[in-house]
Amino acid sequence: MPIALLRNLCDALVPYSATQEWIQTLQAQQWPFEYQSLDFHGAATAPDAGPPAHGSKLRGLYEHVRWPDQAAFEKALAFLGRHPLPPS
Repeated sequence: MPIALLRNLCDALVPYSATQEWIQTLQAQQWPFEYQSLDFHGAATAPDAGPPAHGSKLRGLYEHVRWPDQAAFEKALAFLGRHPLPPS
C-alpha cells in the first residue's frame, strides 16, 4: 500500500525523530512512499529540513492540528493517484 507522509517539523505529539525513523525504514524496505516536511504554515520545505532549534509546546500543538497548505496536500494526492491500490 503506498504511503504519503506529511510530517510537521515541530509536532508536539509525533516528534521529528519518530517520523525520521519511519522514513528511513520505508526507504530501506523500498516501500512506495513519498514524504513532505511541513513548516509552521503547512507549506512543504526542503526534504532535508530539520526541526526548528527552539520549538515551543504551543507551536508543536498548533502544528499537529493544522492542515497542510493546498500545494502540499495536492502533491500528496497526486502521489496517491499515481499509485492506485490493486483490486481486492
